[in-house]
Amino acid sequence: PQQLKPDHPEVITRATNFARSVLSGPPRQLWDSTYDFQTEGAAPISPNDGRGWNPPWDDTQWQTITDKVFYLANEVAKAIKTDFPGRYIGVYNYSLYAGIPTFNLEPNLLVEITTQYNWTPVGLAKRIDGLTARGATVGIYDYYDVWVWYRDYPPANFYQLLSAIPWYAGKGIRVFTAEAADGWGARGPLYYVTSKLYWEPNASVDAILDDFYSKAFGPAKEPMKLYYQQWLSGGG
Repeated sequence: PQQLKPDHPEVITRATNFARSVLSGPPRQLWDSTYDFQTEGAAPISPNDGRGWNPPWDDTQWQTITDKVFYLANEVAKAIKTDFPGRYIGVYNYSLYAGIPTFNLEPNLLVEITTQYNWTPVGLAKRIDGLTARGATVGIYDYYDVWVWYRDYPPANFYQLLSAIPWYAGKGIRVFTAEAADGWGARGPLYYVTSKLYWEPNASVDAILDDFYSKAFGPAKEPMKLYYQQWLSGGG
């Protein structure tokens, strides 16, 4: 089987030991090109990707899988909360464990809800509300630039992605992660605007875009603005 048994006592013990090792480590350098050192704020406790459960639960048993996965992560969160105040155990709400567990969760459990790959019938808004009601700290995991999907084209859902940010803020979301790449030519406006909206969700998108065009292109601001407007409106 591809997956561990999430409710097996040895799996829980090993996961707890792993989390303690991650959270007790020295500050690490975030990127090779910077001098930014940070202590780990969260230890990830999520299953392997895909299926392969043992017992061989099928896709109709998503609630069982959700409960088993969140039981594991929640037990680890309980075990480390006293020794590591202000730190988190991270787990995705994803795939066949994208449901809402049937029990309450620890506040130091950071659940990142994926916007894609939800193989349950529970919609995004219900997942946010349900996991928040269960007591977890809730974040969002999105997909801003995946090469095999987008091939470095500008985002067709540009304004939809932007409008989601104040909606997330209204739902109490304070953690956001997105898969992204270095295609600033095609996705520069998306990266720039979202990086501002994360701090001020209701800021003016037009003003931020104008700032981007000015700083990125200087005297070529106006033609490049027109270029991007054609792309982002679907006329590229």
